[in-house]
Amino acid sequence: MIGDSWCKIHKIKQIILSKKNILKNHFSLSIATIFSTICVIFLMTGALYFRNEITIYDNGKVLRAYTMEDTAEGILKEQKIELSGLDYYIFDGFNDSRGELRIMRAVDVTVTDGKTKIPVKIRRLDSAENAAEAAGLDLGEYDSANFSLDYQCTGGENIVINRAFDVKVFYDGKTKTLKASNNTVKALLQREGIDFSPTDVVTPSIDTQVYKDMEITINRVEYRKNSSVEIVPFKTIEKASNLQVLGHKQVISKGSDGKARVISKEKYVDGKLISREILETTQLIKPKDEIVALGKALATPYSKREFNEIILENGIPKNYKYKLSGKSCAYTARSGSGTASGRELQIGTVAVDPKIIPYGSLLYIVTQDGRSVYGAAVAADTGYFIYTDVLVDLYMGTTAEHYDDACDWGARFVDIYVINTGKY
Repeated sequence: MIGDSWCKIHKIKQIILSKKNILKNHFSLSIATIFSTICVIFLMTGALYFRNEITIYDNGKVLRAYTMEDTAEGILKEQKIELSGLDYYIFDGFNDSRGELRIMRAVDVTVTDGKTKIPVKIRRLDSAENAAEAAGLDLGEYDSANFSLDYQCTGGENIVINRAFDVKVFYDGKTKTLKASNNTVKALLQREGIDFSPTDVVTPSIDTQVYKDMEITINRVEYRKNSSVEIVPFKTIEKASNLQVLGHKQVISKGSDGKARVISKEKYVDGKLISREILETTQLIKPKDEIVALGKALATPYSKREFNEIILENGIPKNYKYKLSGKSCAYTARSGSGTASGRELQIGTVAVDPKIIPYGSLLYIVTQDGRSVYGAAVAADTGYFIYTDVLVDLYMGTTAEHYDDACDWGARFVDIYVINTGKY
């Protein structure tokens, strides 16, 4: 009995515990549902309250936030972001509830003027020229810097000021002094409106960097095509002459100039003709060479006969077979006289012993002291040499015309150069 009662009590306890758990679970579910609803409502109302999304860039840092502010000042105040005196911001408002706010912090740069370095603080993206002004420097019209003057500084730059200096330019007969700094020759000339063509010569070259006291020269170069009728000078041709005294010159045939039409290309530098290139020449009148006899004899030869075989050097034949030395005598004859060999008797024929000098031999005869020259001669006659010491008799011409010449020659010791034997 007692056991049955205990069992009934235990079952009732289990039922009560089961009901208690069901109520507990229901309560937890209700609490969770209520909390979720509150969160959704909070998020929805928050999204409605913070209607704009802003991205803030500040010196390398990025911050994203929701805001109800519409102005940069309000956003900065809301986010507790402070700006110093040279700091500034860039804000273009919101687009589709999104916007960007960029904070531009002041930057440090150095401005160098000569040997002086000046540290300055400027607004970010200020120009190099503004940095120079912040350093208290006045820039002249042609002063420059290692950065362009409109370069936007981002911090850490060393801006070196290049002060203008004098450069001289010589052109078109003028001298001009210019102010320059960081220029090339080409840029400086273009700045000043000084024109130069591709054919002009610019010294130094147009790509050269200018420097203090530099001198630039522009030479104007012009090419012209020219047509003209010009004198063609005659040539002087010297020919060795055995009939003229050594070193003496005598015009044998006078020369005359010719004429030609000449087409030329001429180069002018600063208006002066520098060079000329002949493109075409048409002969109009042919020039005539002038022939000048250049003397080779020790003295004026008595004989005026010339032979190509006789080539004199210092008055003496350089090409002879052998030489004979001895006494010579002069003679004349009646007009119409002949020779023992049958050859014509003329000045330049001599009488010899044919056993010593064969007839027809070509000779050149000079006195041993070199003061007198009989000259070229042909062995053509026979003299009376059996009982005399005479080596050669020199024919001086007819008795009527040249008797005095024969007397003047008389008897003289000579050298006989035998050029060839028996040819004439």
